[in-house]
Amino acid sequence: MLRDAATGLFVTLVHLRRGSVRVVGGDRLRLGESIGACGDSGSSTQPHVHLQVTDTADMTTTRGLPVLHLDYQEWPSGGGDSVDVTTGVPAERPVVGGAPPRPPLPGA
Repeated sequence: MLRDAATGLFVTLVHLRRGSVRVVGGDRLRLGESIGACGDSGSSTQPHVHLQVTDTADMTTTRGLPVLHLDYQEWPSGGGDSVDVTTGVPAERPVVGGAPPRPPLPGA
């Protein structure tokens, strides 16, 4: 779990590859910095990562918050063709995957 010092929000990443996490408590991260690799833990059929942003670290009382994503593909949960999305908040239960990489942001 990561805490955003500017907003006080918490980001949880689940299913990172065992041994791939490159940060420890107290580290400050920069935009674009790699923190770990996509893994295949749990009962899954392929490597994947779950991302959740919440308002507290207490998983019994926290609220999940929407996350604005950049440059991704979304496949409807009932099947069908993917849609390329430049900026958006994914719908409930779609399959979301990365789009081709963008150039780095200035100062990143």
